[in-house]
Amino acid sequence: MCGITFSAELAKRYKKECDAGNMRACFNLGVLYEHGKGVKEDYCKAVKLYKRACNGDNNDACVSLGVLYEYGICIEQDYHKASKLYKTACDWGQMMGCFKLGVLYEHGTGVWEDYHKAVKLFKLVCDWGKPIGCNALGFLYQKGKHIKQNYQKAAKLYKKTCDNGSMWGCNSLGILYEHGKGVKQDKQKAKELFKKACDGGEDDGCKNENGIP
Repeated sequence: MCGITFSAELAKRYKKECDAGNMRACFNLGVLYEHGKGVKEDYCKAVKLYKRACNGDNNDACVSLGVLYEYGICIEQDYHKASKLYKTACDWGQMMGCFKLGVLYEHGTGVWEDYHKAVKLFKLVCDWGKPIGCNALGFLYQKGKHIKQNYQKAAKLYKKTCDNGSMWGCNSLGILYEHGKGVKQDKQKAKELFKKACDGGEDDGCKNENGIP
């Protein structure tokens, strides 16, 4: 009950600040409407708030609005608009915008397919210390998708993200240890990594841990 009351009070505060022209507050209020925290879930209100905040140069709002365009939630699905919003945010240093734009370039969704741009964007996000970028780059190296396959580089990237709390990275590194790809095969190490991932909430880690005798 306390949490619900707190969220409701927070929503009131954000509305007051948003009405006064605080774009960060507009974005925060949009998040509450999108997730139904302290207010009734309302994606359409979230869209309006994200649009206002994005037009007011809040780049987090541009990314959130881009996601709603990408998936067509309460607005007509439009990958091109999503890509433009992600690019706007990325150009201003919002790393999630860069990552999301990289995914669109990887799959040629809303933009011309461009693997080089995707790799460049994932590397940029990774270099900024964001595990999601390192994991995406590691996956491309592991699978040899769009860049030359390199298990050693994949292992280094997964280790970096695992050490920084990415359970997906721990699970992926475990797979490399299990099969001796890019690292010396070590099934005990793999099992430890799978357990860490599992304990951290990564379901595939649990499955993989149980798969090793």
